[in-house]
Amino acid sequence: MLEPNVKFVDKVGFLQNALSERGYRPSQNLCSSMLTVYDIRNQRGPHDVPSADEVEAKFCASSFPWIYSKYLEVLQILGYDLLENADRLVELCNSIVTVRTTLAIKPGHLAFNPREAIEILLYKNGFFSDQRSFAEIMLELKKLGYNYPKPSVANALEGLTREFLSRSGKPGAFRYHQKIPQTEYYKRTT
Repeated sequence: MLEPNVKFVDKVGFLQNALSERGYRPSQNLCSSMLTVYDIRNQRGPHDVPSADEVEAKFCASSFPWIYSKYLEVLQILGYDLLENADRLVELCNSIVTVRTTLAIKPGHLAFNPREAIEILLYKNGFFSDQRSFAEIMLELKKLGYNYPKPSVANALEGLTREFLSRSGKPGAFRYHQKIPQTEYYKRTT
């Protein structure tokens, strides 16, 4: 068996070998699909991943029921008794398929890193014409569908203070304001 700290890709390879040895014909398709969905959702890291674009999200969500049904077949092949937990497994599958429409699919949602989101969605739209607290910035990003970890946003803001934002106050209570109105800043950089 595998150790707990083995990478997902290696676990899938082990699974594919084990299933192939048992004559399970869809093993290659199953493992390939699992890796594809995993890769799509983990391209930028676990915390800075905004929703997938619409095509990727639809692919992942539509692939899930097939992958899950094959996974259940595999568990039975490997000797696990699923009858005792069948209702819970079906409930889990149904909830994931239902929730995916609100969490994963956001048509037109662009993937920005924290710095890009602050500049493109906030600064360019005049958000920093008034002084803003860190909490206000986090809330505005969240309203726009961007949920970044606080350290990522704090690092992005610190970098942007070297460009077009000013920062005042004490650590933990900083306020951010534009040094230069966005209309003037972009005239100078073009």
